[in-house]
Amino acid sequence: MRQKLIPFVSIVLASIFQFNSCLFNKADLSNPKSSSFNQSQSPISLCGLEGFTDAPGGHQLEEIEQPFIVSKVKGLIKSAVGDWPEGARILFELRSKEAGSITRRVETNKFGEFIIDGISEGQYCFKATIYGWQSVMGIIIVSKKADSKGEIRFSMRLEV
Repeated sequence: MRQKLIPFVSIVLASIFQFNSCLFNKADLSNPKSSSFNQSQSPISLCGLEGFTDAPGGHQLEEIEQPFIVSKVKGLIKSAVGDWPEGARILFELRSKEAGSITRRVETNKFGEFIIDGISEGQYCFKATIYGWQSVMGIIIVSKKADSKGEIRFSMRLEV
């Protein structure tokens, strides 16, 4: 009986954790500037590709479905296969969902670190691109309620 109970308890605990995680995100999203966020939509359907730099032909795009909730736009982009090649710089772009909004662009340093200062609270779309790798697109929610140590972190895969 005890062996059958352990997997059940693990599933229940995982479900509670996911439910609480959703409640935390929704509480953070109560900000009127970001209340239109719908977690069931993909970043491409929410943001579109207008305003972002075109990637090289045949370029693949990976979407991060869960938004990053941060107090400032700063982070680290890792290579899924180890260190970045010498001289590699990733183009990180950020723009509001609003039609015709200005896109802010920055290149990472050689370690994949980036920061964009002066971003006010709200919901933003991002895209990260580097030749030979799959581009990554997602949502960032900037909120004063977010952990001040929180960062945007994800990995990019080689394009095949």
